[in-house]
Amino acid sequence: MKPYRILSLVAALGLMAAFAPAAATAAAAPAPGAAPAAGQAVQMTLIQTLCSSYTVVPANKTPAVFDQTGGHFAELDTSHQTVLTDPTTDIPAICTRADGWQFQLYGDPGLSVPVGAPLTTGTDGAHTGSVTITLDANELALAQTTGAPTGLWVSEIMQPGVAGFGALRCFTDMNNGDDRENIQGIGTSNLQIYCIAYSVLPASTYHALAPTRLLDTRNGTGGLSGPLSSHVAATFQVSGGVVPANAIAVTGNLTVTGQTSNGYLFIGPTATNNPTSSTLNFPVADDRANAVTVGLGTGGTLSITFVGSGPSKAAYVIFDVTGYFTADTSGATYHALTPARLLDTRNGTGGLSGPLSSHVAATFQVSGGVVPANAIAVTGNLTVTGQTSNGYLFIGPTATNNPTSSTLNFPVADDRANAVTVGLGTGGTLSITFVAPSSGQSAYVIFDVTGYFTADTSGAFYVPLTPARILDTRNGTGGIFNPLSSHSAQSFAVGGQGRVSSSAIAVTGNLTVTGQTSNGYLFIGPTATNNPTSSTLNFPVADDRANSATVALSGAGGSLSVTFVAPGPGPTANAIFDVSGYFVP
Repeated sequence: MKPYRILSLVAALGLMAAFAPAAATAAAAPAPGAAPAAGQAVQMTLIQTLCSSYTVVPANKTPAVFDQTGGHFAELDTSHQTVLTDPTTDIPAICTRADGWQFQLYGDPGLSVPVGAPLTTGTDGAHTGSVTITLDANELALAQTTGAPTGLWVSEIMQPGVAGFGALRCFTDMNNGDDRENIQGIGTSNLQIYCIAYSVLPASTYHALAPTRLLDTRNGTGGLSGPLSSHVAATFQVSGGVVPANAIAVTGNLTVTGQTSNGYLFIGPTATNNPTSSTLNFPVADDRANAVTVGLGTGGTLSITFVGSGPSKAAYVIFDVTGYFTADTSGATYHALTPARLLDTRNGTGGLSGPLSSHVAATFQVSGGVVPANAIAVTGNLTVTGQTSNGYLFIGPTATNNPTSSTLNFPVADDRANAVTVGLGTGGTLSITFVAPSSGQSAYVIFDVTGYFTADTSGAFYVPLTPARILDTRNGTGGIFNPLSSHSAQSFAVGGQGRVSSSAIAVTGNLTVTGQTSNGYLFIGPTATNNPTSSTLNFPVADDRANSATVALSGAGGSLSVTFVAPGPGPTANAIFDVSGYFVP
């Protein structure tokens, strides 16, 4: 696939004394085409960064000026351009260095650098976002020559298959508007020149799938066979089947089983043996699941790491996909809601009254109220209570008495919840099945909706992120420095944190409880409420537990509020929130 050229440079490179080595003395710049001094060389480091919105791209025009579909020239507004001085400080904190993006290099055919070929930024997993080329003395002489086809200049092209572009700036820009950066007139040896390309993160739309098992290490499904060892990341292929090659993120359900120690799983786009955030926390002898919305890595892969309590520990892992995002407008966009209870079989809410029987699918209406009739999928929270047996729940668009994947796994006497992103069935319905290991068992079920997708562009677009911790009440991350007290809502900033855009209207992430002194539940939502009417994460004492959430933000800049609810006064609990992506209009 031929990558699109996004932005041509608008100024010629010149020499800045600030970039000469400290021990060097300034030298007069040779005339264009003059032979350089012996041993003279120049390095060019090309850095690609991804930003969350057009408003944070330096030297950018008004966002409306840009064609956000990509594939077109987008000239820099030189009236707003400033000279770069330091590649580390001149990149806004909300932008992240990006692997696998490309620059196009042009110049004299005598150059040994790959003129006319794309130069790809780092793909080593370290997120260097850069590639460096070196011109020797003879090449520099050619580069200093003016007039096509001689000289050397560079422009940015997009990552193949991914939309989005922004601006490109180099040291130093002369604002001459010639749509190229020529290297000429350089007279200092070992000079390093930086060019930084800013691109806007590609917003994406959603495609719901019938839940499909992509990974099961118990039997080798997905290419990984056998339990995962502690602190050894394992990567598996996601795209290429039900998930197409152009997917940039997926929704799904991550399950652990057969673990030989307590610990947690981490899932993300990049393999890491020592993750700094968690996706699914668990003890021994407890099959446990958690929903995920996660960006894909290079080539459409995901990586899972099991972190156990010591060496020689292991765990089996299962992953069921429920949908995917593509960086275009071919899918559905998101509408966030304040959490609302649509189903509670304890009292007949939603039209189903009484516990569900094992292997008997039960269907309930979703659209027609807070969820409109044109919704094609929803986000929400599925909770089990009063179960007479261990087992699991399955939720999906089609009624099935014998599902082949699970949504929520649980033992007896444990109220447990799991988030879902799931496509709706004909007429806007969902179906739930309780599966127990023996006949005659039953369980009550609750479903709270948090948002919905429509097959148009009227909603918000999704931007996946590498998971980042933005709240941890154990150490004050997020501005809350103490455990949560029961029935006392606490708010924390989300917009601008963990690379979440200040224009985000909702986020995806993972809510974790630890150090709780009582059983109870956590609620997370856009509005502070001491007495929430729905729950996000249910838990007993002495059990670190996590649940995914897709949740609307509140207020200018975006914030969330979390409430701990215990059965009596006095208990406390610590809360953690890791963000994995956000939605923008």
